[in-house]
Amino acid sequence: MTRLFIALKIPLHIRKEIVNFTKEVLPGYDKYKWEQIDKVHLTLKFIGDIKEELVNEVIKKISFINEYKKFKCGLDKFDFFYRSGKPSIFFLKLQIEERINELVIRINNELETLSIPREKKEFHAHLTLLRIKGNEEIDPLKKMTEIELKNKFTADEIALYQSRLLAHGSIYKELLNYKLN
Repeated sequence: MTRLFIALKIPLHIRKEIVNFTKEVLPGYDKYKWEQIDKVHLTLKFIGDIKEELVNEVIKKISFINEYKKFKCGLDKFDFFYRSGKPSIFFLKLQIEERINELVIRINNELETLSIPREKKEFHAHLTLLRIKGNEEIDPLKKMTEIELKNKFTADEIALYQSRLLAHGSIYKELLNYKLN
């Protein structure tokens, strides 16, 4: 079995800007266990665990991604996803061209033909920055949700990743990269 997902890659300079800004405005930044900068991305489809022999079929089904053009994006606001009424994920919303939704739907449609289930949740363009385990100080993070960022950028790569879960976290390996026009 191999664990896969498809993601829009966020340019490194934007990821660095997010980290630098967060360090600047958040007291006690180093007390939190942030996502590694090289792992920050916009997930378009979490495929999950599939049989090794299906990987090539997935690659064939998503080859249409080559037809897509670059996406104009903007950073927006910090926010939380909640689980059982408690914050579980601290993220940064993205503003992105509406056609990203068409791409997500098409990916789901194509992969469904391989018996890979559709996403149950509605697609929300966001960058996961912090997974909250329950012992973090939440109030400083809540204050950050009042901040609106204005950084604009272009994202021009989509990748198929393999994700391996280890005791200390996950490791991503890029299997395929699509350069967008």
